Order: sequence, then structure tokens, then C-alpha cells
Amino acid sequence: MKVYLDANVFICAAISSPELRTQAVAIIQAVQEEKVEALTSILTWDEVVYVIKKLDTTSAAIEAGFAFLNFSQLQIVNATKNTGLEALEAIREHKLLPRDAIHYATMKIENITEIVSEDSDFDKIKTIKRYSIKEFSEKINKLH
Repeated sequence: MKVYLDANVFICAAISSPELRTQAVAIIQAVQEEKVEALTSILTWDEVVYVIKKLDTTSAAIEAGFAFLNFSQLQIVNATKNTGLEALEAIREHKLLPRDAIHYATMKIENITEIVSEDSDFDKIKTIKRYSIKEFSEKINKLH
């Protein structure tokens, strides 16, 4: 199983309510233990660092940024011109916001059809399956 992890998985693991934090951390641990194969865009790094800096401190944001980049089991894909072109199609076809369109474009280019995200805008896309953090945490608990 290969899944795309949206930024909110990492943000919730760092700064969320205890229940959601526990579920997000469980997903990250499953990836770390290679029970789940995961991929994300370098854009996710930007979102994680930005949100944590805004809600917490610069030092917490830098720590989260380093942790994200040093997460060796997570495949981080660069955004390219092709990603931008695919994202524009996603904006046109699915009425996504630009950041969500980049995430979806990355998924499409990498042939991934499942995403873990709290963002219900991905539900507009009928060719992919969105799991909430809670749903995916429960799914991996059943698998292992």
C-alpha cells in the first residue's frame, strides 16, 4: 500500500489535540516501521514549517522542518513544471485551490490513489480515496 500524506498529518502530529496527535503519530510510526509506504511533495515541508511557525515558535518550526526532511522512510517528491501543469488541470477540472492541486498533481504523476488528509476538498476527486487521520490510523491498526 502506497499512500500520499498531506501536510496536516505532520502538523497534527506536532501540534494538535491529544487524540488526533496520537493518531497522526501512529501513521508516521507505521511509515517509519515500513508497514506503510508513503510519499509527499516538498510543498508539504513548506506547509508544515509555515503553520508550526505561525501557531508555535520559529524554533519549533525549524525542529519540525528538520525532522520532516530527515524522515528517511518518507519519499519526498520535488515539484516540477509538469507538476504545475497537472495542478492547473486539477484546478480547472476539480475546482481545487492551488496547494491542493499541487498535492493532487503529485499523486497523479506518482500513480497514487489514496491520500491521508483532513481536507475534504479532496473528496471532489472521484479517482482517489481520502482517509481522515482517524480513519487511516484505524486502518493500519487493523492491518498490523
